[in-house]
Amino acid sequence: MEKGINSSIHSFSDALTWSFLTIAILGYGEVHAVTSEGKILTGLLIFTGISSVGFMAAQVTSRFLKNEHTNQKHIIQKINKLEKEVECLHEKLDKLLENKRLV
Repeated sequence: MEKGINSSIHSFSDALTWSFLTIAILGYGEVHAVTSEGKILTGLLIFTGISSVGFMAAQVTSRFLKNEHTNQKHIIQKINKLEKEVECLHEKLDKLLENKRLV
C-alpha cells in the first residue's frame, strides 16, 4: 500500500518493521502511513495491539482474583473449624465446672 508513495517504506521488511512499531508504540515514530489505506491499516493495528494488551491484562487479573477467592474460601473453612473447636472446648469446660461444683 505504501510502497512507492511513502519514502520510508521500500521493502517488505520495512513494512513489517512499520507494523511492529505501530503495534508497540501506537503509531508514534519516524515511519508513519501516508495513504488512506495505510492509515486505516495503522488504526486497525493500533486497535489490535491495545485489545491484545487489554485481553492479556484481564486474563492475569482474573487468575489473581480466582486465587484470592480460593484462598478466602480456605480461610473461611479454617475459621469455621476453629469456631466448632472453641464451642466444643466451652462445652467441656462447662461440664468440668459443673462436676467440680457437685463434688
